[in-house]
Amino acid sequence: MQKIISGQLVNYEVIGKGKDLLILHGWGGSLVEWQTIAESLSLRYRVWRLDFSGFGGSPKPSSDWSIYEYVDFVNEFLKEFNIKNPVVMGHSFGGRVALFLKAQKLILVDAAGIEFKSLKARVFGLAADYFRWVPQNIKNIFRSPDYRSAGNMRKIFVKVINQNLTKEMTEVKCPTLIIWGEKDRVLPITQAKKIKELIYDSVIRVVWGADHWPHLSKPKEFLDILNEYI
Repeated sequence: MQKIISGQLVNYEVIGKGKDLLILHGWGGSLVEWQTIAESLSLRYRVWRLDFSGFGGSPKPSSDWSIYEYVDFVNEFLKEFNIKNPVVMGHSFGGRVALFLKAQKLILVDAAGIEFKSLKARVFGLAADYFRWVPQNIKNIFRSPDYRSAGNMRKIFVKVINQNLTKEMTEVKCPTLIIWGEKDRVLPITQAKKIKELIYDSVIRVVWGADHWPHLSKPKEFLDILNEYI
């Protein structure tokens, strides 16, 4: 399904009946990757999924959005469908957006928001000032896969990842479940521990053997955790 909200076309799906639950996908993802999880949760919830602007079936925004424009857009989406105080689940980049929403419960899945750089990126950053002559294609080798594949979304990507949301995490007021893939190589599990320290009413559950996408790599184990919590 598609709808124009605040002048922006959005692709979305809704299934099930009951209390509202909103799923926000990660950078480079789409609502499609959450189909299996949504179908299971729809037995108890009205499950909403949307493609962020620039992903899936939703076109790129007309300007280079920061996290705040994405938050404003999702809030307009919620208003359009009269969705109030839903359970909100955000994966990776979607976790950034979820932090700002008014939620009954919050579920952060391998969520971004705390500044993190790999050893390779830190070393390259320290050396960058001394090697300005290095060609851009060589520099990109040291950047993240998301950066290299961002294409015309690259400026948005840079804006988003440069926004440290530790302060916003301390301001979360609702019960929060932090789910993390044990073998996440994108955002290591140490990030989950830092988030728990920042969000007062929060718990961590680990999906053993899962990567950065536990809903895809270990869907049954992921659902078992969700079903205990919501």
